[in-house]
Amino acid sequence: MNVLLVKPWGDAFNWYHSHMLGLAYVAGYVRGQGHKVEILDAAFHRMGAGDLLSEITQRKCDVVGVTAMTHEMVRAKEIFEVVKENKPSIHTILGGPHTSARPEETLKEIPQLDFSIAGEGEVPFTELLAQLDGTCDFEKIKGLAFRRNGDTHFNGRQSDFLDLKTIPQPAVDLYYKKDWFKTHPDSEYRLFASRGCPFKCGYCMRVLGDRVRWRDPEAVVEEWEKAVRYYGAEKVFLHDEIFLYKNETTHQILDAILRTNIPQISYFNCMTHPKLVDEELLEKAKRANCNLICIGVESGNNRVLKNSGRNYKIEEADQAVQKIKRAGIKPFTFFILGHPGETHKSIWDTIRAAVRINPFEIGLGVMVPYPGTKIYDYASEGKFGYKLNLEKDWDAYDRYGGSALKIKRLPRRVLMIYQIIGYLSFFLMNGKFRGMFNYLKPKIGAVVRLLSGKGLSEDSELGNSKTGSAYHRTLPKSQPNN
Repeated sequence: MNVLLVKPWGDAFNWYHSHMLGLAYVAGYVRGQGHKVEILDAAFHRMGAGDLLSEITQRKCDVVGVTAMTHEMVRAKEIFEVVKENKPSIHTILGGPHTSARPEETLKEIPQLDFSIAGEGEVPFTELLAQLDGTCDFEKIKGLAFRRNGDTHFNGRQSDFLDLKTIPQPAVDLYYKKDWFKTHPDSEYRLFASRGCPFKCGYCMRVLGDRVRWRDPEAVVEEWEKAVRYYGAEKVFLHDEIFLYKNETTHQILDAILRTNIPQISYFNCMTHPKLVDEELLEKAKRANCNLICIGVESGNNRVLKNSGRNYKIEEADQAVQKIKRAGIKPFTFFILGHPGETHKSIWDTIRAAVRINPFEIGLGVMVPYPGTKIYDYASEGKFGYKLNLEKDWDAYDRYGGSALKIKRLPRRVLMIYQIIGYLSFFLMNGKFRGMFNYLKPKIGAVVRLLSGKGLSEDSELGNSKTGSAYHRTLPKSQPNN
């Protein structure tokens, strides 16, 4: 079958320029089963709504599959409306974290959607294509929600996760040509060495499971080398939730990279957890030319950390960040305002902690109650002073300025003021004036684009949605996107 995989348009504040990992893996897997696959990633190609929708109608395909986060659901619905209006016979499929949390509900909310997939998409997507080509017996496909005689059905969640050692390489050739990064030097190549995370943070739904599953180290190194040597990438970002922790596979991958000249011609960024920082591994990562490590500190208050399922104290997180700095690697720390039990005092604790820890840079976000997380459940039940402000106004669930969550005694505007104070305190008190300029620059640029209309189509997302906040901190290219 001819399959078109689509990523909805982004906005002026957070357009990325790297391949979408989920789409590339699904494309590689589906293509390996003999199907023809194309990817149309609007954010990657800097396409507004009008350009993307026009391009979709011109493609010849049997299936249109879209991946979407919660705040992109309105955009996904618009895509499906256009697809069905122009060619009703095309099969429409939705995947991603939102429908993983609400597979059957999503079908009910989008009449033009034929199927939704919960969890990893490779296997159920491929099994669905086989049935569409044959008997249309959908009932045995785990993770699939579908329609039958006007009713919606969900077959239950997948009982097993993929064996990552058996999957093909992601289809990044659908994004890049040889030496692509040499003409896009600010872009980075993203890759997974593993999937899954064992930690149980209240704001994360762990769609990839709570057990770390590794790809074959040789496959990871093969992809890493091809990214640098063939596609010309100078920056590689290992997108694993916790790549850098003490285990055999991480050592095998780093040892293999050290046997090449890759560290001399490129560098890499990665992520870890405060409980997993290991000085011996940091030293090896530095020799492999690790440039930056993203690490979630999240709050400067121990009570709040406990409420959010973070299994450490702020003193331990501080020590972990200092170890990274001593290894000669830049730490990028994440913080969130609006945790369960958050108060004015705990927010000031967080701001003071960010200043005191003094990492290379920070990301200071505001809590979003994504469906499938404990935070969403707390808000639905009215716990911790939470309340869902706009339960099904999915545009409001944007982590860069959404308004889905109400917190008693902490209005949204107050949190955003604290966010600005936090950033400015961090930059000014630590003498990071270039960082402050970088913080302000994308906001000024986005506002100029909005006022001038340059770079945005007439019906782009900034003209018809509530996403995009003047208070959003655009993080460096190494920041993972959900």
